[in-house]
Amino acid sequence: MHVPARPSRYRAYLLRCWEESEQGTGRGKVWRFSLEDAYTSQRRGFASLEEMMAFLRSQLEGEEGPEGKNEEKGK
Repeated sequence: MHVPARPSRYRAYLLRCWEESEQGTGRGKVWRFSLEDAYTSQRRGFASLEEMMAFLRSQLEGEEGPEGKNEEKGK
């Protein structure tokens, strides 16, 4: 499958949300999240909304590249 080049300032994800039972914690049900990169099909899972939002912030601020590695500014 041909994967087109992604513009450097563009991100597209498929968001999945589901509810799970937290066994043994007494918290009842919790929400889980995953994001799938529309270009690479790489999927990342998150145990909380806060974790997912932190990841998205890092992507939008340019702290991580599409492969999850730190990018140096100017390169």
